[in-house]
Amino acid sequence: MPGKLRVALIASEVFPFAKTGGLADVAGSLGKYLYKNNVDVRLVTPLYSQTNLNVADFYPVDFLQGMELAFGERKITYSVHTALLPGSDASVYFISCPELFNRNSIYTNDLDEHIRFTLLSRASIEIFQRMAWAPDIFHCNDWQ
Repeated sequence: MPGKLRVALIASEVFPFAKTGGLADVAGSLGKYLYKNNVDVRLVTPLYSQTNLNVADFYPVDFLQGMELAFGERKITYSVHTALLPGSDASVYFISCPELFNRNSIYTNDLDEHIRFTLLSRASIEIFQRMAWAPDIFHCNDWQ
């Protein structure tokens, strides 16, 4: 008998943590729906300075601290925190990288905007590899 379907849901915003528009609503609702329907869903999103830290308990993931990714000659260090998606027991993983995500707004016109969301994509893959968790589906959502 096959195991649960494994879905990685990668989004630049997830309600109720961070929201600028409909993407956050879809990511949060889809995460809850999949979990409720017996899918092993794990969400990944940036930990912005605007992230609402009051809606869940956040914890660092011990083995995902001080991670490093290279972008050409630039090395970017990040860590991962986790919380449960409110209204479900689905895990949300937050990429903490103050250098890239502590900005005045979730989306910017900064020259490194592409690096910010490339980190989201690359770090998501690395996080799951280090968890020894292989998703059947990567459901990736837009970023600017």
